[in-house]
Amino acid sequence: MEIIPPNYGTKVFYINISIIKEKLLTVCVKPKIKNEA
Repeated sequence: MEIIPPNYGTKVFYINISIIKEKLLTVCVKPKIKNEA
């Protein structure tokens, strides 16, 4: 049995949210750059 610190789950949760936000930003920003170019 590994001892998991209480904040481990929330850290993973926030990391996943930041990754999703970055993906959404790239999806939203890239088409705008293509349209402007």
